[in-house]
Amino acid sequence: MSTWIDFRLKNMLFMLEVVYRENEELQNTAENAIQKIIQLLEKLNTELLKAIEDLPSLCDNSISMAYSHPKKIEISCTTPHARTYLILLKNFDSLVQQCDLLWLTGQWNREESREPVKLWTRTISKGIYHCAGHFLPLRRKYIQYHKTQHQSDETQESTDQP
Repeated sequence: MSTWIDFRLKNMLFMLEVVYRENEELQNTAENAIQKIIQLLEKLNTELLKAIEDLPSLCDNSISMAYSHPKKIEISCTTPHARTYLILLKNFDSLVQQCDLLWLTGQWNREESREPVKLWTRTISKGIYHCAGHFLPLRRKYIQYHKTQHQSDETQESTDQP
């Protein structure tokens, strides 16, 4: 999950924050897209935290079990906004840990423990799809802008030749 999210969102945010902002025509649209993506990620994170909160707690307080392999997530920050989804990834790992603990302590069977993980994998995937919906129109405009620039440069070169 972390590799997939990191690849998709990091590249999207880099293009919006750096590449598209260099084009004066796309600056405002890029900023709006960034804000919408950040809001969407924050909303997803809030909903994920609520889902974690709603999970049952361990019934037997005498059981103490530390999760042996929490995810250590590192990202290469290409923009300041790339850090936004790090919290979402850490909270997703917390969900996995809590579901595993419920299974390991016998409160849930294996299928029950996987259901919230599957649900949130789909939910986060849909969220990234919606993020792409804010990004793709800009990408198309950027490509069209460069095609137009390239065509005008070719036209200029052909008129400059004797």
